[in-house]
Amino acid sequence: MKSIYFLFTFLLISVTSIAAPSDLSIADMSVDGLTVKNLKCHLDEGNFLSLLTVVTSLAQQKDKYAACGLSKTPFDASWTWGAATKAEIAQIPDAAKGSCAKKALQESKGPSGNCSATIIAP
Repeated sequence: MKSIYFLFTFLLISVTSIAAPSDLSIADMSVDGLTVKNLKCHLDEGNFLSLLTVVTSLAQQKDKYAACGLSKTPFDASWTWGAATKAEIAQIPDAAKGSCAKKALQESKGPSGNCSATIIAP
């Protein structure tokens, strides 16, 4: 009975907090082979499930990160999704790889807001 109450409370909080701006973070999440560490987001609206949407959006670019020569190479990124996507890439000494990763990140789409994380492509 306690688990049903907890689940109901969690769902109630999740549904009622979707429309509010949210500061969310998670230490580690992997989707489809792509790993994201130290993800921090300020989203215009969302909840914890929005972080799954963020990582799923990044994972859709995993082949592009690999094509940039960044397989298994962690890199720090920050981005803003919304009317226009902006991205910054750090810790990639090779400028061409950094530019390639930035372009791939700018092609991703997700919930409006800004995020930062360490991304590790498979």
